[in-house]
Amino acid sequence: MALSFPNQTRFYDAPRRAVQFWGHDSTREAVFFVTEDALKRVQPGMRLDELGLLGAFDANRDLIHAAAAKVYASGRRGSYHLDSTDFQMVALLSAGFDGGDGTNDRNMGKDIPRASKGTAPARQQH
Repeated sequence: MALSFPNQTRFYDAPRRAVQFWGHDSTREAVFFVTEDALKRVQPGMRLDELGLLGAFDANRDLIHAAAAKVYASGRRGSYHLDSTDFQMVALLSAGFDGGDGTNDRNMGKDIPRASKGTAPARQQH
């Protein structure tokens, strides 16, 4: 069974400066923490207090759950910590970042041939 998030409860963990939430995989419960830095990456400009972090979590719940599922799939642990690196690609995609190599990162790493000036684009074979 895939990881799901039927419990919408979340709370602010002040010592960790993180929001804690839970996921379920069949009969297993997994505890997740999403750090303040991670939340700042997905919602720049948020307030840096309990209400700000919980608001950022609520506004980005689907994205956070997707990142949590990815981290969870990397191996079973007692708890899972989502930090800013777990959201790095998401932030770049949201900003439409062009890595400077002429490709747009919205292509998710696909190698898309570029045409030279005066030539037709090459076709990719699948």
